[in-house]
Amino acid sequence: MLAVPTGTTSPDLIATVQILITAIETNQPEMLRSLIGDEGVAVVGFGQGANFKGYNNADEIVAAFTEALDQSMPICEGYVPDAGTSPDKAILVYRGVKFDWSRFGLSGSSSDGSMTLQFFKLPEGWRLVYITPFNVEWVPQLGTLQDCPAVHQTS
Repeated sequence: MLAVPTGTTSPDLIATVQILITAIETNQPEMLRSLIGDEGVAVVGFGQGANFKGYNNADEIVAAFTEALDQSMPICEGYVPDAGTSPDKAILVYRGVKFDWSRFGLSGSSSDGSMTLQFFKLPEGWRLVYITPFNVEWVPQLGTLQDCPAVHQTS
């Protein structure tokens, strides 16, 4: 794993991103529940507007990741801790995740299983709000990718 970046990235954002990385890389999608708020996660095409579920759709998201991770070799490409303001936004980029986009009404997917997982800082803390198919060639549109925060293994 790569080292935790230094600088102004807030510890609460790093902790949130580490939960997601741990969930994906240790095939424990149940951990994603703690990252999903009352409005749910929108699964949409990159750069498109979204209608949120209006309810916590953790069951759907966990089921999709359970299926995807059983057949994937995910690789964390990096993250952008300051992708926007009002609300604060961070984006984590993965490739190698065989996510079934069709279960959320999207056709096709990225050729290498790339996706973004986007977080907003809301009053209750950082929440996973968007999951999008992504082409890693589009990385320059996101900003400068930092190394994925290391996950501290416990024994």
